[in-house]
Amino acid sequence: MSVKRSLLRADEAASLILKNDGRIDSLRPYRVKRIIQEIKECQKLKINDFFLKADTFTLNKKQVIELSKLIIKNNLNINWVSNSRSDTLDNEILYWMKKAGCT
Repeated sequence: MSVKRSLLRADEAASLILKNDGRIDSLRPYRVKRIIQEIKECQKLKINDFFLKADTFTLNKKQVIELSKLIIKNNLNINWVSNSRSDTLDNEILYWMKKAGCT
C-alpha cells in the first residue's frame, strides 16, 4: 500500500508516492496547464503574488520552462517565487523563471 503526499496545492501539483517504509515509489509531475488555470482564477480575486512551493519544483526543467513561457504567453503579469534544490538550477531555467516574473 502506498501513501500519497502532495507537495504543491491539491492533487494537481507535484506529489510523491511513498512506500510504507517512507521511500519514494514514484514522482507525479505537476500539470502546467492546471497551474495556469489556477493562477487565472486567483487573478479574478485580485491575487497576483504566488509562492509555488515544492522541493522538487525545478526537478523537471522542461516543465518549469513550459510554465514560465505560458505565464508570459498568457500575459499574466504575476510575481512569484518558488523553492528549489540548487543542483537542479542552470542559467536557462533561471532566465525563463525571471522573465515570467519569478523574483
